[in-house]
Amino acid sequence: FTLFCGDVVVSNMSFKKALMLLLSVLVMSSLLVVVNVRIALIHRGRHFFISEMETAMIEREKLIRHETEQEVKEKAGDEERASRSRLIRMVMHDLRSPLLSIGNIAHVLANMPAGTRVHDPAVERCVESLTTCSSLTQSIISDMLDFERIDSGRLVLVRAPFLLRELLFASQAIYEGLAKARRVALTFKPLPVELQELYLDGDMRRLTQCLNNGISNALKFSDAGGCVDVSAELHVCPIRGSPWQCLSIFVKDCGIGLSESDLKILRKGAAFTQVGRGRQQGSSGSGLGISIAKQICAMHGSSNLSLESAGYGKGTTFTMAMMLPASKVEAKLPRNGSRPGSKHCSGAFEMDPLQGSAVVAMTGPKWESEPDLDSKPVFPPGFRCLLVEDDKFLQLTTPLRIFAPLGLEVDLAENGAVALQIVTKLRGPKYSVICMDNQMPLMDGTACTRALRAAGFAGAILGMTGDQAGCYERNEFEASGLDSCYDKNPAGIDAIIKHLRTFADLIGADDADPTGADDTSAALVSLDNSTSGNKLQLQELENAP
Repeated sequence: FTLFCGDVVVSNMSFKKALMLLLSVLVMSSLLVVVNVRIALIHRGRHFFISEMETAMIEREKLIRHETEQEVKEKAGDEERASRSRLIRMVMHDLRSPLLSIGNIAHVLANMPAGTRVHDPAVERCVESLTTCSSLTQSIISDMLDFERIDSGRLVLVRAPFLLRELLFASQAIYEGLAKARRVALTFKPLPVELQELYLDGDMRRLTQCLNNGISNALKFSDAGGCVDVSAELHVCPIRGSPWQCLSIFVKDCGIGLSESDLKILRKGAAFTQVGRGRQQGSSGSGLGISIAKQICAMHGSSNLSLESAGYGKGTTFTMAMMLPASKVEAKLPRNGSRPGSKHCSGAFEMDPLQGSAVVAMTGPKWESEPDLDSKPVFPPGFRCLLVEDDKFLQLTTPLRIFAPLGLEVDLAENGAVALQIVTKLRGPKYSVICMDNQMPLMDGTACTRALRAAGFAGAILGMTGDQAGCYERNEFEASGLDSCYDKNPAGIDAIIKHLRTFADLIGADDADPTGADDTSAALVSLDNSTSGNKLQLQELENAP
């Protein structure tokens, strides 16, 4: 092609003009190449720019997300610290009054004349006040523990078949006396026929706690002459053929009522919330009841809790709307974890009259032959008990509350290791019953019970614990070889006394020794002697080769 062009150019023009044309073509070609290269570089640079911008945007988004997460964590940490601080303030505030009252009562009792008798009206008033302070303190602590368990996700439901009438009966037994004292008519309406024998699956103890909160508030905010009605209804389940049952429990009062603003606050379910008269009553409660009840209901599937009121002076309606599965078999509760061959009890619920909490899962046995609590127990010769407890106050008060009224001899061990030494290595008395705490230093109740059973101890071991039913520690304790396990509360103490009485041959109260009123004083002396004896025996054991 170049030769052809050259021939054409040479044939039509001079050599100089042809050379100039050729140079122009070369220059234009070079310029086109340069322009194409620049365009390619520009496109490449644009591509790299866009890539860098995208990378920068991604990094920026990561940084913003990280900063946001840090802010959320810091805010959550601040809220948690504020919540803990508020919890501590509430505990200190609510416990101050009953503790101060206990101190005042102790001062009054200490300054009474030497000849004052136990049944003196002034002493009885002091004892009644002490009982009230104890109930209030236990209620506050129980609410705080439930709040902590829910807040940390450690609240465990102990599901079991139950009858709705049992739940209502438990609440009725708890609050009938309080209603009479407040002169408020507490009425439990008869259950519909379809609910009377319907077994439901759920945590009866926790559901009773929710219902008790509604009844307690209804009585608290009802004046003398008022009324509180408790009723239940069964609704049609929206899903045909479903085993789930929809029912509601209503607690209606004609008390002071709530305003719309109060209802909005309570419906939020925030902790430490009190409104109206509750805010003015000071130490009447921790403000945790509604919050705890709402969360317990939420843990039961689609169950929920609601409050309704037409305004001040028009009463309030507390509603527990529950959706629970029906149990296909009748509720036959376990034998309370009794060891094989244990003949003392079969499972049943025992309700705590202060908290409405059922002593479950090995607790509150129903005895095959109910002991007569008004009779004087006569225990077999040589019948002796060992109390394993590390708390100094309970070491003093538990023997006076449980063993002294029964006339039983009791020795003390301050932890599981000491108890194991006393029972297996010392040549001391043979124990028929051991009352065992769980949480103790050196050796806890679970390890001690297992060691005692492994060593061949065949007597009864009764557990006493503040651990929540269903938690890991309590499950391990119950499975370690206990005959029964009881809560550390008034209902548990009463159940232990009832259990101990089953070991006795009873004689009529009229045949009892009239000097039995001094059992407590004698028990104090015996307790001191047994404690000293244990210390001497342990010293001998430590000095032995």
